[in-house]
Amino acid sequence: MTKIAIPTFRKRVSPVFDTCKHMLVINCKNGSEVGRESIFLDNMTLNERCRIIENLGVTVIICGGISEAFGKILKCVKIELTNGIAGEVEDVLSAYLDGCLDTPKFYMPGFNPNGERK
Repeated sequence: MTKIAIPTFRKRVSPVFDTCKHMLVINCKNGSEVGRESIFLDNMTLNERCRIIENLGVTVIICGGISEAFGKILKCVKIELTNGIAGEVEDVLSAYLDGCLDTPKFYMPGFNPNGERK
């Protein structure tokens, strides 16, 4: 089972993961969604956020901007990180599951396809 976390702001991918208030966690099996839950993250430190992500068993994070420090923490605990992504959460999730998230319409302004600043 794959667990995908997407920080959210309204119905879109949150522009900054470090300070977002909500995160959607999607459970997937064989490339299809089998469940989801919304997690409240307001006023949590980066370490607290990381601990929740680990405890939930998240294996993939798709996000917009993320600080270098938080990105390093997540990579140290072996979480696949795809950052620099923008768009409606449902569109982003569908594109990821279909293997076509690497499309310019999902790139956050100022980021290249590898999620790095230009």
